[in-house]
Amino acid sequence: MTDTGKKDNSLFLYTALIFIVAIVLIILAFFGQTRVNNVEPTVSPEAVETESPETLQGIAKSASQLSAENLELLNENRDLNKQLNEAETKIEVFEKLLDAYEYYSNSDYEEAKFLLNELDYNSLTSQGKILYDFINSNIQ
Repeated sequence: MTDTGKKDNSLFLYTALIFIVAIVLIILAFFGQTRVNNVEPTVSPEAVETESPETLQGIAKSASQLSAENLELLNENRDLNKQLNEAETKIEVFEKLLDAYEYYSNSDYEEAKFLLNELDYNSLTSQGKILYDFINSNIQ
């Protein structure tokens, strides 16, 4: 056989292979779509119109209750996020106060004073104020 005959044969084989793959994909898509159509529930407009008013009111009431419950949960989530932020702020303040005490106990009074100056005295709890006063009075 000549080179052109071999090229024509291989071209024919590639074309046939692509054609067969395309047909297999079309068949798979058809069966997949048929399966999806069988799984999906169909609701006809007549079925919606024939629903009893009580059923439709029940659906509307359920949606209303879910909306109210969702609003409550959103508010609760907002409140919890606010409490979390406040707790994180308190933790940061106490960490600075403890760092200041650590510097004080290691006789690094300048760093302890620097950290105490960063703190807001009014934002401390009573225990925090006692520790603040103790460190502040001993480093001056």
